[in-house]
Amino acid sequence: MSFEVGGNALDKAGLKAGPVLNSSIGTVPNPVFDKDSELTIANRKFIFTENTNLDSAVSMINADFKKHRVHAVNQNNQLRLFKSSDDRNLDDEIYREGFEKRSRDYKIRSALIGGFIGYIIGGVTLIVINNN
Repeated sequence: MSFEVGGNALDKAGLKAGPVLNSSIGTVPNPVFDKDSELTIANRKFIFTENTNLDSAVSMINADFKKHRVHAVNQNNQLRLFKSSDDRNLDDEIYREGFEKRSRDYKIRSALIGGFIGYIIGGVTLIVINNN
């Protein structure tokens, strides 16, 4: 379960070049990868065509790696790379993005909307029962 990382973009994330066993977490919070910087992960090269924030970099990496490959997540606003053989839900974009801010916001928004709808339906049901 090891993979190799390299490229001049590693410093921005606080990662070290070389082999990674299972996973690695960058030491730089909220990294922004510079335009034309390069990141190599498991022999795949990513060249950032513009200044790229952490969430966009995570999406870019995960879009290129499919089943049984390397995954990236935003863990506490730091880049985490890990290799997994687990292929459950890897076709689901939100799952691939892991626990990025966008995914957390989506889950929170869905929960609030569902709770509000349940509250309205419960109130209407209570009114109907009390009037009969």
